[in-house]
Amino acid sequence: MRYGAAIGNVLQGVEFHFSWDGQYYQDGSFIWYLLNPFAILCGVVSIALSIQQAGAMLMIRGEEPIYGRARQFGMAGGLVAAVLFVVGGIWMQFIKGFVYAGPIDPGMAATPLDGPPVVTRAGAWMDNFSAHPVLWLVPLAGLVGMLGAVLALGARKPVLGWWLGALAWIGTIGTVGAAMFPFLMPSTSEPSQSLSVWNASSSAYTLGWMLVFTVIFVPAVVSYTSWAFRIMGGKIRAESVAKSDYSY
Repeated sequence: MRYGAAIGNVLQGVEFHFSWDGQYYQDGSFIWYLLNPFAILCGVVSIALSIQQAGAMLMIRGEEPIYGRARQFGMAGGLVAAVLFVVGGIWMQFIKGFVYAGPIDPGMAATPLDGPPVVTRAGAWMDNFSAHPVLWLVPLAGLVGMLGAVLALGARKPVLGWWLGALAWIGTIGTVGAAMFPFLMPSTSEPSQSLSVWNASSSAYTLGWMLVFTVIFVPAVVSYTSWAFRIMGGKIRAESVAKSDYSY
């Protein structure tokens, strides 16, 4: 819930500004960010997608009666996510998005102070989709993943349903990224101080070192995660739980 609500709040902009020395100041009420209707809708989408994924995983790992209940909840989660995803997409056309009003230099200084002017306009988050129609494939992938997972779980193919659920997550998060680019966290208090992929990036030196660490450690993480899933794979049956020394 918190993850989806956070994305919903960022899409609407956050009330913050920076002082002359780069000090961050939070403006407005933080509680209102958490409770506004659009953020709650995005939070429910994330919950529904999580239920869909959890249902698929429980079908993979469990047997009846858990299998049947997981199938029902997983299918319901996918349908709810698909409906609310479409509603959220329509709603975004009326939300004030952020756009740069002046020339953009991708090599701009990595500071939000004295950046190019930024203006807000209803429906601006849809500009990237209008300028690059191929981006519509991203939300389409999300919707296909949600509905496809529902069909897969209904056909008792939970492994396929899990992977389609993963596609739904990728499409949902990718849709937000495609809509907001290049903004990361827009400011409603001082739009020109909004954080973007350019003014909020680290130095080239730091990014280079992070690339080295990524090349080294990501394969390690993938390896031990795959090993853990292999060790803990298979169905969980009542008799195996009863015989296990580690079960409660």
